[in-house]
Amino acid sequence: MTKENITEFGSIIFETHCSNNCLFCGGVKTLSKGEKKRQEETALCSLDYFKLKKFQSVDISGGDPIEYEGLVSFVRKVRQGNFSTIQLSTHGMGLAENNLCQKLISAGINKFRIPLYGSNASIHDAVTRNPGSFDKTLAGIKEVIKSKVDLQISTLITKQNCLDLMELLHLIEKLKVDDFYIGTPCIANNDFSFYIPFKDLNKYLNKSYKYIVENDKAFHFLDIPFCVFGKTNFSIIRFAEPPSLGKRKVDRYEVISGVPFYRIQTKLPFCLKCKMNDVCPGFFKVDIDRFGPGKLKPLNYS
Repeated sequence: MTKENITEFGSIIFETHCSNNCLFCGGVKTLSKGEKKRQEETALCSLDYFKLKKFQSVDISGGDPIEYEGLVSFVRKVRQGNFSTIQLSTHGMGLAENNLCQKLISAGINKFRIPLYGSNASIHDAVTRNPGSFDKTLAGIKEVIKSKVDLQISTLITKQNCLDLMELLHLIEKLKVDDFYIGTPCIANNDFSFYIPFKDLNKYLNKSYKYIVENDKAFHFLDIPFCVFGKTNFSIIRFAEPPSLGKRKVDRYEVISGVPFYRIQTKLPFCLKCKMNDVCPGFFKVDIDRFGPGKLKPLNYS
């Protein structure tokens, strides 16, 4: 994988409200009317920056943008920037209600990214800590599928769903969704109670990795180093650069060189011996500092 394989996109983050209380997020405060207005003004400033930088794609995310009452109107403004992709990253709840999915598509959204944390309500809702969220999210996913716009479904592996990955894969297949990835959650609040470190991931991912390869699925694993799998399959092990936040000031977490502290990556001395050192960004620093590499070894080690 090279730099040229990565499409840079601008990120608009609406920190408004989220009905979910996901384990790795911890909830989002409700903003006042004035704070929401200032947030949209900052977002519009970021759009000008993205156009100046000639970005082709914009992602609208946050906690959760779909719960921002001005979202449809804002998307219309984004569309005026002539971006080729306007992606909405959302929990998806509510998309099947009040014709919201079609309103967003008509406004300019041409790709949705929706997380699904389990193959059933018991597991998904344990991650979101919001009873009923699975059924609402699944209804939203089905509404997007019916609309025939691009859809990416993602999941983050946690202690709550690590034994459910194969069932989740089968659900994604049943939905006939081709764009699906498995990643690891970031730790922004120093709570590791749900977290599985890189050094222990293989025993939970190995079966799904093998299934995806053997069945030639277009699914992939994101931001998980090659050494976790002991393989160099570029088609299913991918890495993403953090999006540009433009001129937006991020208040919820420390940012170093435009990268939130929990997304900072680091390498270990043994990485220098790995044949994938030039293309693998390494480990999340918060993970490796706390848990170490365990028995992970560089590929082509002697």
